[in-house]
Amino acid sequence: MCKDGCSPAFKALMKNRRLTGVTFIHSWVTLSFEGEEKSDDGITIYSRITVEKLNRQYSIGEAGFRDKLCELMGESIAEVSSNKTHFTFVFKNKTILFFELSMPGDSYPEVAQGDFGGQLIAIMNERTD
Repeated sequence: MCKDGCSPAFKALMKNRRLTGVTFIHSWVTLSFEGEEKSDDGITIYSRITVEKLNRQYSIGEAGFRDKLCELMGESIAEVSSNKTHFTFVFKNKTILFFELSMPGDSYPEVAQGDFGGQLIAIMNERTD
């Protein structure tokens, strides 16, 4: 159950949003996007995040991950998709950011949550344990 974040309405809301900020907090990341009302909207991701650029992947905790994620600032989202294992943002520069929809053994009920123009979004943990 991906919930709100996997809805067509949320995917449409995210399309063409420009990434304006990246905040690293312990083992999770908050992404800020240009909002509709002069304020930034954001999503906090608690699960494993990977950035794929030019067919090379950089995952959280690996060398180069923070640099590649920060390089996305100023880029806009071209496509948002999800499947049973990942939630994905494809940016217009062809860089892909995806995060896992399951966190085995973790106690968080969601893998990501955010606020977009007052619309609260929860992307739920798909773990089966």
